[in-house]
This record gives sequence, C-alpha cells and structure tokens, in this order.
Amino acid sequence: LYDEHKAQVELIGQQGVDFILAETIMTIKEGVAVAQACSEGTKEYALSFFCKDEKNLLSGEPLADAVKAVEQYKPTALLVNCSSYKTIHTPLSILTESTTVPVGCYANTGDPLTDGETIADAESIPDFAATAITWFDQGASIIGGCCGTTPDHIYAISRELSLRQKEGNGS
Repeated sequence: LYDEHKAQVELIGQQGVDFILAETIMTIKEGVAVAQACSEGTKEYALSFFCKDEKNLLSGEPLADAVKAVEQYKPTALLVNCSSYKTIHTPLSILTESTTVPVGCYANTGDPLTDGETIADAESIPDFAATAITWFDQGASIIGGCCGTTPDHIYAISRELSLRQKEGNGS
C-alpha cells in the first residue's frame, strides 16, 4: 500500500497540483500508508474516511482509532465522505472529538444503491443545503458534497451560508 501511494504522490506532485485529497479511505492500514506517503511529499494533504456506519470504517475499525493512527503524519485536514447527509453528523462529531486538526465532511444526497449508479432517497437541494449548514455548527471548516450532489447543491450551501452570515448567525 505504501509503495503504491508513494508512487502516486510523486506523480501527482510532478504535475503541479496545489493540494492532495486522499479520499474514501476504508481501513486504518491504508490510511496510515497514504498519510505516510503524503507526509513525505511536498504538498499539503487531507485524508477523508469512508464509514460503513456512524462510528466505524468500512473495515469495521473505529473511526477514532483511524484518526489517532494518521495524526502523526500531520495532515492539513481530516474528513469523512460518501455517507448519507442524514447520518454524517456522528462521524463528523467523532472527528471533532478525536483531533485538533481542521475537520470536515462531504456527504451523499442519500444512500448509494448496490448498482453504484443511482442514489436512493435523494432529498431536495434546499434540504441538503440546510443540513450541510449544521455541519459548521459541529465544527466543520470544510464542507461539500459527494455522490448524487451537483453544482446546484454546492451553490445552495454557499447561498445558505451567505444568508446566515448576513443575519449574524455564524461564519
């Protein structure tokens, strides 16, 4: 795992990227390999974990343990992604409680179906955006969208945040 990720980090670095986002990490072993490889490069990087439920990675390992394992490699941020926007609150809370590194999340509009092509239980863009704004209240400094989201979802989040700032309800 380390050798593969190290080669990718080197290739990406040679292409002039500004930042590396290693996402949808499903095991602690891979998280450590990616973090170690990225930490030896010259670019800032963030890691984003994929959880099978509200507290555990797809591998079944606790998200909090994954955070502890990768922190020593000094990522710029730690995130969770590819979970339903309805259930990403708990993994985000685990991140905020487990680290002092900036945290964030980018959620799906619903739950992926087994065919990988469609999203079940997709909600309206305004509902997604209103929920995403609550992630800031939880301590997220980075938010966005994953499966099923569109530029319209991101625009709606931005619009909700701007309205909130104008009302003096947060930053």
